[in-house]
Amino acid sequence: MRARIVRLLCLLLPGFALTACDSRPDTTAIASPAIDFYATPPLAVRQLLLAANEVGNPRELRLFLPEKSGDYPLLQFQHGFVSDVDNYTQLLARLAGFGFVIAAPQMYGSDPSSAPTVAAETVAVVEVLTWVQGNLDAVLAQRLPPGSTVRIVPANTGLLGHSRGGQVAWRMIFDGRASARAIAGVDPVDGNAPPFPPGGTGELVTDDPGAFNFPFPSLILGMGLGNSGVPGFECAPAIRNYRLFYDASPAPRYEVVARDYGHNDMTNGDTPDGVCFGAIDGTRSLLRVFVAGQLAAYFTSVLSAQPQFAILKNLGNAPVAAAGRFEEPR
Repeated sequence: MRARIVRLLCLLLPGFALTACDSRPDTTAIASPAIDFYATPPLAVRQLLLAANEVGNPRELRLFLPEKSGDYPLLQFQHGFVSDVDNYTQLLARLAGFGFVIAAPQMYGSDPSSAPTVAAETVAVVEVLTWVQGNLDAVLAQRLPPGSTVRIVPANTGLLGHSRGGQVAWRMIFDGRASARAIAGVDPVDGNAPPFPPGGTGELVTDDPGAFNFPFPSLILGMGLGNSGVPGFECAPAIRNYRLFYDASPAPRYEVVARDYGHNDMTNGDTPDGVCFGAIDGTRSLLRVFVAGQLAAYFTSVLSAQPQFAILKNLGNAPVAAAGRFEEPR
């Protein structure tokens, strides 16, 4: 009845409530509602471990995936130098709980002498990503409980990595081999891994800023104490740390720095790191909440078309002291 009255008034009274008389659809963009990425993730997460070559996978893979059936963006995570994926389970499980399937390959062991070169690791990890994008759905269909259907959306793939793994993630796209459309680094480190050459850095992927002409935003998360550590073995020296990745990335780009934390403080537990010095006050769990929240907001914005960039710029509600800089398109 009300609709009929409105139509009648529109016909009889040309000046009546012009917006009410306009039958065209409203095409005004509606902003996505803000998500609290520092709250408990909305989805329960399960983990699966695939031994190397178990189902054709070229490396051991730890998988983090929502228990709720659905189609999810894919994230591939690269661990730090001579680190173990198992050190990152708390961070990655929290991130997956915001609606991502995460594949975390173990690229090599804890013996520095067994570590491949950065170039060799990049080639190997692109092979892992290609396998995951083409085969993971079939593996999950076999491994998940009856009635559970979790699938990845290969077109919505993001890359992230910690330390040298961050550099490797950038090189995966920089070298033009990886199919991905989002990139994030967690205290990424460029150049050779320690022990560093005296007075040098090795080859830097960030030396050619123009090469980082990615057609999507970049997120760089830095640690304010990343440069601290055993003398000569500082884990993220200032001459090769996160700032280089921000400076080499085109807009839109976001850099967020957790002021009071060290290079490895986002890994499991609250025990202070004996090599990469950092927080000693038992608040590393807050850093994991912060890092996972920042990553979830970024990847949700880029891969799920739900703009949540405000959390990357407005840090007043962050669970840790943080500062940032950003550049968005004009």
